[in-house]
Amino acid sequence: MASKLLYAKSFASTVLLVTVLALAVGFIKPGFTNDSQDKRITIENIPTYKLELTRSSVMIQKSWNYLLSKINSISSSKLRAQVLSMYQNTAPTFMALYQTDKSKRTVYEKLLKAGFIDVSTVDKDNLFPELKKLTIIPQPFFTAPGGSLNEHHYYPGGLVVSTAINVKATIAALYAYKDLYDYVDLYDEAVAGQLLQACAKPFIYQWQDDFEVTEDYLIAGAKASQVIGLSESIFRNLTVNVIIAQACAGIPLLSAHDEKTIVKAIKAAAIIAGRDPIALGLLSFDGESLPTPHHQSWYVVGQSSHNEALATYAQKQAIEALKEVFIKTYGKKTSDLKDKKFQTFKNYIGSQYSFMRIHSVMTKSKEPQKAVSTLCLSLIDAGK
Repeated sequence: MASKLLYAKSFASTVLLVTVLALAVGFIKPGFTNDSQDKRITIENIPTYKLELTRSSVMIQKSWNYLLSKINSISSSKLRAQVLSMYQNTAPTFMALYQTDKSKRTVYEKLLKAGFIDVSTVDKDNLFPELKKLTIIPQPFFTAPGGSLNEHHYYPGGLVVSTAINVKATIAALYAYKDLYDYVDLYDEAVAGQLLQACAKPFIYQWQDDFEVTEDYLIAGAKASQVIGLSESIFRNLTVNVIIAQACAGIPLLSAHDEKTIVKAIKAAAIIAGRDPIALGLLSFDGESLPTPHHQSWYVVGQSSHNEALATYAQKQAIEALKEVFIKTYGKKTSDLKDKKFQTFKNYIGSQYSFMRIHSVMTKSKEPQKAVSTLCLSLIDAGK
């Protein structure tokens, strides 16, 4: 286990060193680790190591390279460096404030007093996920899932894919504005906000030994992954428009109610970061609304973050289909669905093809189960 952790850290360091050196001369060269291709294997030798799964996936490497290229496209060298740094170091730097039980208890009590904590679900001992050392990342950005079992992109590398989808949607909107409205002055803030909207997920969704992930929870009525991501951006002194755009990615600014939810998330994030959101300009002078006039980048990011609805539905349908295939095509037992055997199968299929693709195959076939079975067999031999 220790050797795997060391390798993961070394691997991540190598990839990130390349990007750092590139940044020093003014650009980031897209790159992952190796030339990958979807590999056909047997049901008995499915890789279980998360890094191996992401390295073998064309989809994940293509998404990772795309994200690096979009970081590179940010014109502000300072902002570009800040975004890259948050992709490099998935351990929240604000956790330097919370290295003692007393400091964790103090911030918990502040959040509780502000009405941002539900004591029935969050206590001071689980306010933050485990972080053994500030200098050791919980996992690389590119091995984290996009969500949990009941959410979306629940496989190693899912975060990279889901983020790439959202960034593509954001940039498509910006190009449409340029083409039809004849202006494009939102690029840096919108792209950076979208790139960072899930930056805390490697910290929140940590893979466990049973191949499940730690669950997200709520702070101030928003997902903790969003609030903690905002805390990190505030702590790292990103600009106001980028931080608010990042907030709007998780909570699209569609109504007065949405604005109140975003305001609460920013207030909670600022408490965790140890900063004053009003003094920073993140909120109005009375602290009850966002600053005006609203920046268009906030809305662009919000309206470009709706793939989650389809992806969540597709994942639910795909996983149910995979359960049937696992038993009927691969001859496994129903009891195997509850342990690592099915989890490794699901993770491999998800990381290579995505649950979106599986669901698409289901919707286009008169025999959905047979279609999914054929797709799985193209990757994993039944060994019969």
